[in-house]
Amino acid sequence: MKEIHLNFGGFYHYHDEHIDSLIECFEINPDSVDYAATYKDYAKEWLNTFNSEHDFDFQFIGIDSPRFYNYSTDKIKVNIDALQCHILKRDYTKNIDFITYANERLKSSSGFVSFYDGLTDLRQKAKENDSDYILLIEMILDFIIDSNEPIFINEFEIVPQLTYKTT
Repeated sequence: MKEIHLNFGGFYHYHDEHIDSLIECFEINPDSVDYAATYKDYAKEWLNTFNSEHDFDFQFIGIDSPRFYNYSTDKIKVNIDALQCHILKRDYTKNIDFITYANERLKSSSGFVSFYDGLTDLRQKAKENDSDYILLIEMILDFIIDSNEPIFINEFEIVPQLTYKTT
Protein backbone atom coordinates (compact mmCIF):
# COMPACT_ATOMS: atom_id res chain seq x y z
CA MET A 1 0.00 0.00 0.00
CA LYS A 2 1.12 3.51 -0.78
CA GLU A 3 -0.20 6.72 0.70
CA ILE A 4 -1.05 9.29 -1.95
CA HIS A 5 -2.84 12.63 -1.97
CA LEU A 6 -5.83 13.41 -4.18
CA ASN A 7 -6.15 17.03 -5.34
CA PHE A 8 -9.92 17.17 -5.07
CA GLY A 9 -10.07 20.98 -4.97
CA GLY A 10 -9.83 21.46 -1.23
CA PHE A 11 -12.10 23.37 1.09
CA TYR A 12 -10.63 26.85 0.81
CA HIS A 13 -13.03 28.69 -1.53
CA TYR A 14 -14.15 25.51 -3.30
CA HIS A 15 -16.02 22.72 -1.55
CA ASP A 16 -16.51 24.83 1.60
CA GLU A 17 -18.58 27.32 -0.40
CA HIS A 18 -20.75 24.44 -1.59
CA ILE A 19 -21.21 23.22 1.98
CA ASP A 20 -21.91 26.76 3.24
CA SER A 21 -24.54 27.34 0.57
CA LEU A 22 -26.34 24.15 1.58
CA ILE A 23 -26.16 25.10 5.26
CA GLU A 24 -27.73 28.44 4.35
CA CYS A 25 -30.31 26.82 2.05
CA PHE A 26 -31.48 24.47 4.82
CA GLU A 27 -31.37 27.33 7.37
CA ILE A 28 -28.91 25.53 9.65
CA ASN A 29 -27.12 27.70 12.19
CA PRO A 30 -23.47 27.70 11.00
CA ASP A 31 -22.28 28.17 14.60
CA SER A 32 -23.72 24.77 15.45
CA VAL A 33 -21.71 22.94 12.76
CA ASP A 34 -18.42 21.20 13.56
CA TYR A 35 -16.69 22.08 10.29
CA ALA A 36 -13.59 19.90 10.81
CA ALA A 37 -15.72 16.79 11.28
CA THR A 38 -18.07 17.83 8.47
CA TYR A 39 -15.15 18.33 6.07
CA LYS A 40 -13.83 14.89 6.97
CA ASP A 41 -17.23 13.29 6.28
CA TYR A 42 -17.57 15.28 3.05
CA ALA A 43 -14.10 14.14 1.90
CA LYS A 44 -15.09 10.52 2.58
CA GLU A 45 -18.24 10.97 0.47
CA TRP A 46 -16.22 12.68 -2.28
CA LEU A 47 -13.80 9.73 -2.30
CA ASN A 48 -16.67 7.20 -2.41
CA THR A 49 -18.08 9.00 -5.46
CA PHE A 50 -14.65 9.20 -7.11
CA ASN A 51 -14.05 5.49 -6.46
CA SER A 52 -17.46 4.60 -7.92
CA GLU A 53 -17.08 6.77 -11.02
CA HIS A 54 -13.62 5.41 -11.87
CA ASP A 55 -13.78 1.87 -10.51
CA PHE A 56 -11.10 2.50 -7.87
CA ASP A 57 -10.83 1.11 -4.37
CA PHE A 58 -8.86 3.79 -2.54
CA GLN A 59 -9.12 3.70 1.26
CA PHE A 60 -9.63 6.99 3.07
CA ILE A 61 -6.88 7.96 5.54
CA GLY A 62 -7.69 11.60 6.24
CA ILE A 63 -7.35 15.16 5.01
CA ASP A 64 -4.00 16.84 4.52
CA SER A 65 -4.53 20.56 5.18
CA PRO A 66 -1.76 23.08 4.67
CA ARG A 67 -0.82 25.51 7.40
CA PHE A 68 -1.27 28.36 4.90
CA TYR A 69 -3.41 28.27 1.77
CA ASN A 70 -1.21 30.54 -0.36
CA TYR A 71 0.85 27.62 -1.75
CA SER A 72 -1.45 24.63 -1.56
CA THR A 73 -4.93 23.47 -0.61
CA ASP A 74 -6.46 20.51 1.18
CA LYS A 75 -5.92 17.06 -0.26
CA ILE A 76 -7.49 13.73 0.58
CA LYS A 77 -4.98 11.17 1.87
CA VAL A 78 -5.72 7.67 0.62
CA ASN A 79 -4.11 4.26 0.49
CA ILE A 80 -3.68 2.70 -2.94
CA ASP A 81 -2.44 -0.82 -3.52
CA ALA A 82 0.46 -1.74 -5.81
CA LEU A 83 -1.80 -3.31 -8.45
CA GLN A 84 -3.88 -0.13 -8.81
CA CYS A 85 -0.66 1.90 -9.14
CA HIS A 86 0.60 -0.46 -11.83
CA ILE A 87 -2.67 -0.30 -13.78
CA LEU A 88 -2.74 3.51 -13.64
CA LYS A 89 0.87 3.74 -14.78
CA ARG A 90 0.32 1.21 -17.57
CA ASP A 91 -2.90 2.81 -18.81
CA TYR A 92 -1.89 6.48 -18.69
CA THR A 93 1.83 6.82 -19.41
CA LYS A 94 1.17 6.02 -23.08
CA ASN A 95 -1.99 8.16 -23.29
CA ILE A 96 -1.29 11.14 -25.59
CA ASP A 97 -3.55 13.50 -23.63
CA PHE A 98 -1.85 12.56 -20.36
CA ILE A 99 1.63 12.92 -21.89
CA THR A 100 0.77 16.44 -23.06
CA TYR A 101 -0.73 17.28 -19.64
CA ALA A 102 2.28 15.91 -17.74
CA ASN A 103 4.91 17.50 -19.97
CA GLU A 104 3.22 20.88 -19.57
CA ARG A 105 3.24 20.53 -15.77
CA LEU A 106 6.82 19.26 -15.65
CA LYS A 107 8.46 21.99 -17.70
CA SER A 108 10.23 24.99 -16.20
CA SER A 109 8.53 28.35 -16.55
CA SER A 110 8.86 31.87 -15.20
CA GLY A 111 9.35 31.55 -11.45
CA PHE A 112 9.47 27.75 -11.52
CA VAL A 113 12.41 25.44 -12.16
CA SER A 114 11.33 21.85 -12.71
CA PHE A 115 13.28 18.92 -11.28
CA TYR A 116 12.23 16.86 -14.30
CA ASP A 117 12.78 17.08 -18.04
CA GLY A 118 9.29 15.93 -18.98
CA LEU A 119 7.33 12.76 -18.38
CA THR A 120 10.03 10.45 -19.76
CA ASP A 121 12.46 11.76 -17.13
CA LEU A 122 9.89 11.40 -14.33
CA ARG A 123 9.11 7.84 -15.41
CA GLN A 124 12.81 6.96 -15.35
CA LYS A 125 13.32 8.50 -11.91
CA ALA A 126 10.15 6.80 -10.65
CA LYS A 127 11.80 3.42 -11.28
CA GLU A 128 14.48 4.25 -8.70
CA ASN A 129 12.78 6.54 -6.20
CA ASP A 130 9.51 5.97 -4.33
CA SER A 131 8.83 9.73 -4.01
CA ASP A 132 9.04 10.14 -7.78
CA TYR A 133 6.80 7.09 -8.25
CA ILE A 134 4.18 8.59 -5.93
CA LEU A 135 4.45 11.90 -7.79
CA LEU A 136 3.79 10.08 -11.08
CA ILE A 137 0.72 8.31 -9.68
CA GLU A 138 -0.59 11.55 -8.14
CA MET A 139 -0.10 13.33 -11.48
CA ILE A 140 -2.10 10.63 -13.25
CA LEU A 141 -4.88 11.05 -10.69
CA ASP A 142 -4.72 14.86 -11.10
CA PHE A 143 -5.20 14.30 -14.83
CA ILE A 144 -8.22 12.06 -14.20
CA ILE A 145 -9.74 14.61 -11.82
CA ASP A 146 -9.01 17.56 -14.13
CA SER A 147 -10.35 15.71 -17.21
CA ASN A 148 -13.77 15.02 -15.69
CA GLU A 149 -16.63 17.08 -14.34
CA PRO A 150 -16.02 18.29 -10.78
CA ILE A 151 -17.56 16.17 -8.06
CA PHE A 152 -19.79 18.00 -5.60
CA ILE A 153 -21.72 16.07 -3.02
CA ASN A 154 -25.43 16.93 -3.29
CA GLU A 155 -27.59 18.14 -0.44
CA PHE A 156 -29.13 14.74 0.19
CA GLU A 157 -25.66 13.39 0.93
CA ILE A 158 -24.25 16.47 2.72
CA VAL A 159 -26.97 17.38 5.20
CA PRO A 160 -26.93 13.98 6.92
CA GLN A 161 -23.11 14.26 6.96
CA LEU A 162 -23.12 17.56 8.84
CA THR A 163 -21.55 17.09 12.22
CA TYR A 164 -22.86 19.30 14.97
CA LYS A 165 -20.92 20.64 17.91
CA THR A 166 -21.72 18.91 21.15
CA THR A 167 -20.55 21.60 23.56
